[in-house]
Amino acid sequence: MHLAAAAEIFPPQLSWTWTDTQGLLLFLCVLLLVKYVGSLPSRTLPPGPLPLPVIGNMLSISVKDPFDSLCQLIDRYGSVSRIDVGPVRCVVLSGIKNFKEAFLEKAETFAERPSYPLNQRLCKGLEKVQTEIDQMIGQNRQPSMDDRARMHFTNAVIHEVQRFGNIVPIAPPRMSNRDTTISGYKVPKVSAIRVI
Repeated sequence: MHLAAAAEIFPPQLSWTWTDTQGLLLFLCVLLLVKYVGSLPSRTLPPGPLPLPVIGNMLSISVKDPFDSLCQLIDRYGSVSRIDVGPVRCVVLSGIKNFKEAFLEKAETFAERPSYPLNQRLCKGLEKVQTEIDQMIGQNRQPSMDDRARMHFTNAVIHEVQRFGNIVPIAPPRMSNRDTTISGYKVPKVSAIRVI
């Protein structure tokens, strides 16, 4: 194929200049800024640190001591605070008043747990414990210390819970299954709830 024939089939490409690149980069930066500003928490949500794009407030949570990080959050922003862990918005509660409002008065709203592998293993383990208790003890009497020798799985679970009891001082998170409020702050649907 000759060059003239190729030029007719494939028209010459538009030239790309440095000015075009700058314009495209500026457009992308403005687009990202608009998306970021649009995703910022509203004033009706609990107070909390300003989240970064994509990672949220993950840099604010210590890997070695996440409990202390959440305590510092509560100290700074109050007994109902917000923190974004990546794309997941978390509401952190502290104090008996907030606990009662969330888990007694609005228990059906916060009955769900996030789908974490640890939660799934925990639920399966508790189901096995319940099955073993029903088989060994039944429904007609209270368990006694003599039952321990025959309930190997239940005994192992109790020892594991005691072993990890001091390491993880916070309860597994819950999820809100609808929009609600706690202490006057909006808690959107599918927010993770942590209690300290």
